[in-house]
Amino acid sequence: MNTCAKRYLGLSGFVPDFEELDLGGGFKIRRTYAHLMAHAMMAFARASAGAHHPAPWRAVPGGFTFDVDAEVEMPMEIDGTDLKQDDITQILIGLIRLTVLPQIVAPAVASCSFSLLKDQPEEKVQLLESLPKFFPIFSPYNGAITVDQFEWIKHHLRNAILLLNKHGAVRLGLDALSGVQHIQSSALSIVSLWAALESIFSVDSEISFRVSASIAAYLEPTGEQRLALFSAVKKLYSTRCKAAHAGKACDVNDLLATANLLRRVLVTILESGVIPTKTNMERYLFGADSPPICENADAVKTAS
Repeated sequence: MNTCAKRYLGLSGFVPDFEELDLGGGFKIRRTYAHLMAHAMMAFARASAGAHHPAPWRAVPGGFTFDVDAEVEMPMEIDGTDLKQDDITQILIGLIRLTVLPQIVAPAVASCSFSLLKDQPEEKVQLLESLPKFFPIFSPYNGAITVDQFEWIKHHLRNAILLLNKHGAVRLGLDALSGVQHIQSSALSIVSLWAALESIFSVDSEISFRVSASIAAYLEPTGEQRLALFSAVKKLYSTRCKAAHAGKACDVNDLLATANLLRRVLVTILESGVIPTKTNMERYLFGADSPPICENADAVKTAS
């Protein structure tokens, strides 16, 4: 029986320098510890019905281990949305990767706090993420993760969840950015990121020029910086075309630049609540209105 009536998301890859932080809306992040291990083994005889494979067994290379150093207590549902538990979990993982720590892993989710699991065998634990990373990206923050790094989530979590529930293109962008590190093909990675950007900006003709102009107009005010961003985005889009139409592997720096571009767009949307539309994009493009301003646009970086 689930006595906790909550869901608990285990996080690996950082140790909070605080004991607990209330993020609002029923979400709390706290320090904890559990070691998750799955070692690869091989047996050489079939198992009987309901029984284990008989010995001898042999260890083989592979498997995975994770230190779960933090957990997020999550509500089972969000008022004003039709989100399922798995959707809430994936959105939270995506938002933490977007604004706090791109390299975090969420290896398991539990029906009770990880600190209580050892004494409550009836509670359930479900494996969540164990895929290798082929394109690891890292946070601009150095050192321990503090309360300050979670300020954006604390202030924007509720509105971000409501917006992501309502706008499928923005949710696609968050999912694409959250999952890109686990895609082995760099060509497929950059195509998936650009597919999300094209969906957000709803461009269906003269795509290279229009999507580049729209992104630049959404992120920069009229002037030299907008022109420079337009040129940079148009150059990145040519890399996407080579990957999509010729299957050509892309340079890691182009992939990182595209990931940072999508990150900046997503943070701006979620922070401002302004969804790119044909009407407001035309007004930004021709200087009738100023675009929204994003205050949380630090770039992420690769391992190199």
